[in-house]
Amino acid sequence: MVSAGQSVGLTVIVRVADPDPTLVAIALDAKADGVLVPYCEDSETIQRCAWKTYLHPLKGKAFKGCIDFRKIS
Repeated sequence: MVSAGQSVGLTVIVRVADPDPTLVAIALDAKADGVLVPYCEDSETIQRCAWKTYLHPLKGKAFKGCIDFRKIS
């Protein structure tokens, strides 16, 4: 559904079922443009979910370092 929406130019926001960082990561793995996390009742839950979006393994500086294989040799 994410790729179908993006193919027609829509910004796709995925609402996960629970405030679970693993579900946030799954939504980001599906290449969603954003994630809506319901039922966040304490700051610890919000921080854990936000941390998954900040340092997601497929995005950002961490990913660029992994694919730059020329640094190894």
